[in-house]
Amino acid sequence: MDNIKFKKILKPIIWGLFLGTVCLSILFIIISLMIVYTSLSLSFIPHIATVCGGVSGFVSGYISSKIFGHKGLLIGLLCGIIMSAVITIATLAMSGIMFSGGELTKIIIILIASAIGGAFGVNSNSSLKKP
Repeated sequence: MDNIKFKKILKPIIWGLFLGTVCLSILFIIISLMIVYTSLSLSFIPHIATVCGGVSGFVSGYISSKIFGHKGLLIGLLCGIIMSAVITIATLAMSGIMFSGGELTKIIIILIASAIGGAFGVNSNSSLKKP
């Protein structure tokens, strides 16, 4: 019985995380092009990365809760936890610094944005859930 519930919740979360990651990649490409072709200061990169993480967390929570159809805050928060864990592991692998003030801020913003996205996804008019 629990295996069926786990499978029902796993598919929306995987789709939400996948589309959130695609959104993050697109945002990073756009920001990279802006840095190359404009005079954007490199000191803004950590702040821009935090905003991009928040947007992708929102998208992830929104899509996953829209597919699941209910419990949007919980589903969005779960997506945010997974996304934050992956980003933290990637940051640790690349820089060797586990937690800095900026990293903690990024995690909190991703968690809040994904939970809000989950709430918006469930409460939107249409649903992606099959009847």
